[in-house]
Amino acid sequence: MKDIVGQKFGLLTVIAFDHREIHVRPNGKKTYRIYWKCKCECGSVVVRRRDALNNPGHVVSCGCYRTQVNKTFMEQHNPKASHGLSQTRIYKIYYKMRERCYDKNYPQFDLYGGRGIRICSEWLDDFRNFYDWSISHGYSEDKSIDRIDFNGNYEPKNCRWADVYQQADNKRNNIVLTHDGITMTMPEWARKIGLPYSTLADRRRKGKTVEEILYPKKLR
Repeated sequence: MKDIVGQKFGLLTVIAFDHREIHVRPNGKKTYRIYWKCKCECGSVVVRRRDALNNPGHVVSCGCYRTQVNKTFMEQHNPKASHGLSQTRIYKIYYKMRERCYDKNYPQFDLYGGRGIRICSEWLDDFRNFYDWSISHGYSEDKSIDRIDFNGNYEPKNCRWADVYQQADNKRNNIVLTHDGITMTMPEWARKIGLPYSTLADRRRKGKTVEEILYPKKLR
């Protein structure tokens, strides 16, 4: 076992050997995992596994580095602004919108920021501008922000406050059906003929024709 006392890894300095444990691999082979006691630059003392100290692309710390990064992000994206609206639903929507576009750790970042979707500077730099636009463009507690062109940015000309039906009509995976010269999405057809969307979707999965999906009784 190589002595690494005194070596520094990220923000951690190794100060003593702690322990080792036997690890059994899936093939039955036994190996040892070595643990070292380390002191962080913040003053905390932690125990870390030897192979975890050489983690490429990561800043090794007691956990304080990640905490500071998260704190900085929150301060940048959730400032205690003077508008006094930070606890409102509309501000939470605004905050989530920023996360989707700029936080690479956001679960669905690849569908938004990862595709190049951004927020216009008018809104990004000033929540109050977003708030004023929302109030004057139909915001209500039962609506959500919706991009008219789902490949476009969050900006006044491409956004609206939409109910669940409007948002469903605007999804990228919507199925479009044409009948008697009328073309609509399946959610629109479901509302028009008074049937659950799931009924139409089930008929389509069974390979039915458009006529059979929408008006099966007419075929009898």
